Amino acid sequence: MSDAQAVIDNALMGAEPEVLDPSKQYGIIVPANATHRVVDLEKFLPVPNRARATYKPSTVDAFMEVVDRLLEEGATTIWVDEGKTSSGSAGATVVAVLNDNAEKAGWGDHRVELALKPSAEWERWLKLNGRFIKQLEFAEHIDRSLLDIANPDGAELLEIVQSIEGTETAAFKSTRRLDNGARGFRYEADIEASAGQEGELEVPTEFGLVLATFVGEVTQPVTAKLRYRIRGGELLMGYDLVNLDKILEDAVRDITGRISEKFDGKAPVYRGTARSATTTSAATSA
Repeated sequence: MSDAQAVIDNALMGAEPEVLDPSKQYGIIVPANATHRVVDLEKFLPVPNRARATYKPSTVDAFMEVVDRLLEEGATTIWVDEGKTSSGSAGATVVAVLNDNAEKAGWGDHRVELALKPSAEWERWLKLNGRFIKQLEFAEHIDRSLLDIANPDGAELLEIVQSIEGTETAAFKSTRRLDNGARGFRYEADIEASAGQEGELEVPTEFGLVLATFVGEVTQPVTAKLRYRIRGGELLMGYDLVNLDKILEDAVRDITGRISEKFDGKAPVYRGTARSATTTSAATSA
């Protein structure tokens, strides 16, 4: 070590600590690499210089509660993205950007994000929608879902389910519409190797359901139309849920209306996708 370097080292060791302002950033020259480094001392502060986080509530009510607590008037925007609702699937999102480019520039990194999740009953009915399944599987599905069915009532439907289960081994021959609008299925059942027994199974042509589209939302009426096929004497049954996309669109529209009413005069609500922290958004007013 040269005498000059020794003098420098001794001087550095004897230097008094410098009081820094942690609310500021400092640019320093690092001699070893002759580079300029920006030092951010925010992590040493008791609290951050500004709020930035992403909150993810699970229901619309929880979303509004969080936004109401954190909202900054003049800085917050709310975005409703209807997503894809093809074949009854739900993919809508609601995002509140608490520090958006509203009345003044904002970083856009303080947010509340709600992914609208389909309810368990909606997913259960959607799973078999449009499919033809064996009568026993159909009966089990109906039995598991009695609380979702409004018409016919539970007692009638349970009787229908038991009838379907009771004819599981029958050979179905034909179908016809009955005077009361129900569907009649003709079948032959082999009874203890005798000549057999004929009968008719009566089921309604449609079911009235009450389903919540999203978790935490209220139920609404949904119509399920009965579908059937007779293949080699085997009865296959199923249903088609009517106007699923419109039901989802109406549900999202209702949610948008509730949010708009809640934050009227405090934050604008738009239909579209919220910007990231580094890009801009294009949207139409909700």
